[in-house]
Amino acid sequence: IARALATNPSVLLCDEATSALDPHTTVQILLLLQEINRRYGITIVLITHEMSVIQKICHKVAVMQAGRIVEQGTVFDLFAQPQHPVTASFVQSVVHDRLPQRVASLLQRDNGARAIRLEFIGATAQQPIINHLIREYAVEVNILFASMSEVQGRILGFMIVQLLGEPDETDRAITHLADAGVKITHV
Repeated sequence: IARALATNPSVLLCDEATSALDPHTTVQILLLLQEINRRYGITIVLITHEMSVIQKICHKVAVMQAGRIVEQGTVFDLFAQPQHPVTASFVQSVVHDRLPQRVASLLQRDNGARAIRLEFIGATAQQPIINHLIREYAVEVNILFASMSEVQGRILGFMIVQLLGEPDETDRAITHLADAGVKITHV
């Protein structure tokens, strides 16, 4: 890295800069790269398969498959809503947003409960939305899965819940979630 900086570059290309390093050394390299970017204003192009590295230090990301860019954007946008299957598979290594298979096999669909996936972004991740749902609507909420991650200083949260109650009341509860800014997908 020092040799590359000696020429006063505007771009620093780092190809797998943290591969095969122990966790402590990886953190030190990432901190160094962040400092170089901040202090010298050097653009760093980081080639890696480690999504945790991208999550920690990158601003923008381009995902490639077979030599072609299949998706690109800000790190937060791609982590929050990956559009391409390759991106989704990479992101799942650091942002856990899927119901574990063992829990999915126990999912009861015949008791009238509705299973939904909730996505909380930013401020919605910090509100007591589930508590409000239980208090304001005649529904039972069974939390099957929950996960929160920090990406570029913003909170990204996922929950998979079952709502049990009268259909009209369940619909009202789901509408309330949507109105509160929670993205909802039926499971």
